[in-house]
Amino acid sequence: MIRDSRGVAGSHSSVLRRANSIEIFHAIRLHSGISQREIGDRTGIDKSTISAIIKQFDDLGLLRREPGEVRKGRGRPSEGFVLNSDAGLMLGIDIDPERLVVMSAGLDGEPLHVSEHSPIRSEADFGDGVAGAVAAHLAAAGHSLEQVRSVGACLPGLVDRSGRLISSSNFRWGSLDVAGELSTRLGQPVWVDNDARGAGLAERLFGCCVDVYDYVFIDSHSGVGGALYLEGAIYAGSLGIAGEIGHTKIVPHGRICQCGDGGCLSAYISGPALRDSFRGSGLVAGSFVEMKAMADEGVEGALGVLDEAGEILGLALSNFINLLNPPNIVIGGGLAVLAPHLMPPAERVLRRHALPEALEHCTILISELSQKPHSRGPLAVALQGLSQLNGDGPFPW
Repeated sequence: MIRDSRGVAGSHSSVLRRANSIEIFHAIRLHSGISQREIGDRTGIDKSTISAIIKQFDDLGLLRREPGEVRKGRGRPSEGFVLNSDAGLMLGIDIDPERLVVMSAGLDGEPLHVSEHSPIRSEADFGDGVAGAVAAHLAAAGHSLEQVRSVGACLPGLVDRSGRLISSSNFRWGSLDVAGELSTRLGQPVWVDNDARGAGLAERLFGCCVDVYDYVFIDSHSGVGGALYLEGAIYAGSLGIAGEIGHTKIVPHGRICQCGDGGCLSAYISGPALRDSFRGSGLVAGSFVEMKAMADEGVEGALGVLDEAGEILGLALSNFINLLNPPNIVIGGGLAVLAPHLMPPAERVLRRHALPEALEHCTILISELSQKPHSRGPLAVALQGLSQLNGDGPFPW
């Protein structure tokens, strides 16, 4: 697919170079052995820019060159590019209130080793706790920190452009410089983002949106989060905290959310909110999987709770469709697990409240990636950091 460059047109030259380097890196990652000409065909980036960026990746040792296939006609066979599997590792760190997960992968983003660790109990334990988990993870896998080329970390809460956690209703910590703290502990730059935006980015890099350049992502775990992937890039907003879909207002003077305000989407379809609704129907369900199992068995109370939750979801989706006119919406996290029971009532509401023309041109996708046991979001953040040749990192741009 040719890239729509509207999202970077007119941008500062460094922003454009960064966007181009990301596109080229992922073209090589997804199409191993691709030639320079084929990169141009797929990305729409001009030949001289591709040559310059490939040289940068070469200098960093990220690529290998391989002889291309012999083609009919005159001329030499095209040279192909593949990621250098010996160039090092990436680390993804998922910082959740209930557990800490560390995942290592090659430069292609495919997980090699995953380990779970005790959750971080307090802000004071943050740096030592994460560094200790990383050390234990690498030791168990027979690797060292010197092999790591990029580190990505995700956690719930408001995370600004610098990688600082502004606030989190899940952790209830104060402002914390996550990127600075972890960079100091690990001895290299660490890329940090909100967990839902990381999961949304993972859909673009590994999931159902590999060839999609515009989509809204929504998921549910301890809260409801989202990501706006618009015109080829995550839209982060002026501060870097855009995509807080869970705090859009759905019911005036409604249920109190963890954020302290009332009527938020998160207060109705987050994991804790749905558990409370099940409990109110005399049912105990500790996870989205258990909720789905009850509904699959036809338990009346479970079906009633999920029908109402689906209507709430449909109302939220209609707002997104009417506001942004996205060509795609991706349903992830616990919402993807419950999709068989949430989407029929959501679609009823969509037909009532979404603009018909906008709804007709919007495809709703159910994520398979985010239903896996561990989020690929932190690895997606690490991979994006590795590929963007950002001057703030170990790269020349």
